Amino acid sequence: MGARLRVPRREHIHGTHETDPLHFYYKFGIRWIFRKRLEMVLELMGADRYGELLEVGFGSGVFLKELATRCQRLYGIDVHDNFHLVEAMLEKEGLRANLVHAPVQKIPVEDGRFDCVVSTSVLEHVRELDAAVAEIARVLKPDGVAFLAFPIENLLTDIALWITYIPLNTRLKDEHVSDHRGILAAVRRRFAVVRDLRLPPFLPLDSCLYYACRCVKL
Repeated sequence: MGARLRVPRREHIHGTHETDPLHFYYKFGIRWIFRKRLEMVLELMGADRYGELLEVGFGSGVFLKELATRCQRLYGIDVHDNFHLVEAMLEKEGLRANLVHAPVQKIPVEDGRFDCVVSTSVLEHVRELDAAVAEIARVLKPDGVAFLAFPIENLLTDIALWITYIPLNTRLKDEHVSDHRGILAAVRRRFAVVRDLRLPPFLPLDSCLYYACRCVKL
């Protein structure tokens, strides 16, 4: 059975940019697939708890409430300009997190800082995949673990994205500049994938909607 996701109260959380799919996490029916993406990561985490955990690309902060229960100290990085909205949500939810404005390609902490790094639906937006994955590996402790999740590029996924939250005046390739093949290639140069999950689980990788993996440094 998959892990159940705890999210902030809807009135406490706000979208941080025009392509933020936040409202779909709360919309009856379609919220299942959006929450399922995060629950895949939780299933890979199991009952593990960490000292210091970093979420790369926290967005509106929808995953922060859950991640806060799985670590002693929670950190997050992102590049949007609406940190005040996320900080207000954290205060209303009674949560604490250290949020830093930074790209994944240049995480402003020392080597080997974190026990765990989580990144969901971020790497497809990054062109410099090797630099991004190298930074994730750099800031992890030698025995640290990374949980990486991203969509699979295919016609079915493209249609689903267009129907949901990609604005009509935006080209999908302008948003998703890297595909799953490039992401996985970059990941495997720095990490060993020790377990993975697919959505749906019974389809070949290239036909799935979404993929998540648990990784350890090489």
